[in-house]
Amino acid sequence: MKNFSDRLRYARQQRGLSQADLARLCSLSQSAISNYENGTRRDAREILDLAKALNVSAQWLRNGVGIMEPRSGGMVLLEPDGGPPIVTWPFQRFSVDEIVALPDAERELIDRTIRHLLNGMKTR
Repeated sequence: MKNFSDRLRYARQQRGLSQADLARLCSLSQSAISNYENGTRRDAREILDLAKALNVSAQWLRNGVGIMEPRSGGMVLLEPDGGPPIVTWPFQRFSVDEIVALPDAERELIDRTIRHLLNGMKTR
């Protein structure tokens, strides 16, 4: 599946949900779900809500990266080709899916912020 709209439709159908069912779970309108699925509406700001309602990985849903099913237990970062784990996700208050689901500019801001904090901690 090449794009978000196809993955969203596929996941919704796999879960046996109608567009109206999914819309209710995410506090969206049925027309919003329809627009996402037909590609009229592209950037899903509600990606985490959609992923949670569908019980799928937000990273997979948004970008088609990784596997559809969310991992149980701790979060592990994998090589892009699905190889062995690189490292266990070190943060407890937010998931890798939450970061990946952000627009590029917001991920860049988080990246710069964490870099600034780490640099500040090195001088102590």
